[in-house]
Amino acid sequence: MSNICVLVLGVVALIINLSCTSGLRSSIKPATRPLVNKYEKEPILTQTDTLNLEQAVYLALLKNPELQVYSFEIRAREAGTLQASFAPNPGIEIEVENFGGSGELGGLSGSEITITVGQLIEFAGKRDKRTRAAAFQSDLAAWDYEAKKLEVLTETVKRYVQLIGDQEQIVLNRELVGVSEKLFQAVNRLVQAGKISPAEISRTQIMLSTAQLELNKSIRNFAADRIRLASLWGDTSPGYNSVAGTLKNITIIPPADSLKRFLPANQDLMRWDTEIEFRQVMETLEEAKQIPDPSIQAGYRYISGPDLNAFVAGLSIPLPVSDNNEGAVQEAYIRRKQAEEQRKQTEVLLNTHFEDLYQNLLVLHTEIDQSNKIIIPEAEKAYRIIQDGYLTGKFRFLDVLDAQRTLFETRKNLIASLTEYNMRVADLERLIGRPLSSVDN
Repeated sequence: MSNICVLVLGVVALIINLSCTSGLRSSIKPATRPLVNKYEKEPILTQTDTLNLEQAVYLALLKNPELQVYSFEIRAREAGTLQASFAPNPGIEIEVENFGGSGELGGLSGSEITITVGQLIEFAGKRDKRTRAAAFQSDLAAWDYEAKKLEVLTETVKRYVQLIGDQEQIVLNRELVGVSEKLFQAVNRLVQAGKISPAEISRTQIMLSTAQLELNKSIRNFAADRIRLASLWGDTSPGYNSVAGTLKNITIIPPADSLKRFLPANQDLMRWDTEIEFRQVMETLEEAKQIPDPSIQAGYRYISGPDLNAFVAGLSIPLPVSDNNEGAVQEAYIRRKQAEEQRKQTEVLLNTHFEDLYQNLLVLHTEIDQSNKIIIPEAEKAYRIIQDGYLTGKFRFLDVLDAQRTLFETRKNLIASLTEYNMRVADLERLIGRPLSSVDN
């Protein structure tokens, strides 16, 4: 009896061994983009009122709540890959027959005891294909994580740029308030001297009040955008009151051809390459499922009456009469074709987006250049002439108002153009996955 038990256990071990041979695919993780590597070094985080860009990006990449979610998704899918690599568990069955009856079959005297071990045997490499499919899903989660890092980085830069623009707008509005106050005082002196109508006081007071309202509005905008930036690292009470930097030193855009060569390595496009591979593996897995998997059993039977024993064996094979997995195979094929078309669409959209960004940057660069060289200098010149002439009676107050509005509107537009330019640079760097400064012309 003991020898037979040992033999049964040997058969069980053999069955388990046969079902455990499967190669686990080593997942290829996407590389971190050079644009992210630029901010990998931990900056010095000091308790000051001024935040710099490196600190903002570091905090966002370290603490962004959405990035934490993506990180957990990668770990979950890696665990899913491990689970997919396991073979089906064997099963043990104990059956007792011919007991508790009448006559010779009363009690256990005529009983038969059968102990069998069964194992599902997966054919056509199902286990390996299932494992590879799960590993590809882990890769896709890694691609999504890297893409999210780029998205968070880009959004951080854009919100930081917006804050610099807000600060420069506050400076401009404070200057406008100062100019309006000086004009109000000058008009007041002229009215008291009887040189101009007292109605001019009301006009200058309106101008001053409007400038003060614009200043208050820009301060509120800065406060709101300061919270928006800090929210990227989950902070609802920002520990800074200003940001370092200026919009005046704009990045020079390299030639289009120098930038377009990086588009094939775009994060979103390369993810579809992995998606297509995953769909191909899923297609082969569904095709493999069309081949039935047999279950084999082996065991030992003991007949108590004559005190006999014997081996038993069995084989069970599903018959794919009504379900041969044809629908799943067709779906997997369609999903693969769909992924191929989505990759093509992504490539078209990337190139279109690149062209739009590049042309937009060229237009903005021209606007900024013309504003700095021609528009603002001429507006300043006209304002000085009209303001001085007004105080001597050569120009009307409406002329002063128009000249002042023109000057500060052109300067305000310059800040807006510089802000937009730097934001579009951030979008372009996200597209090519690297800083523009690292691209050779």
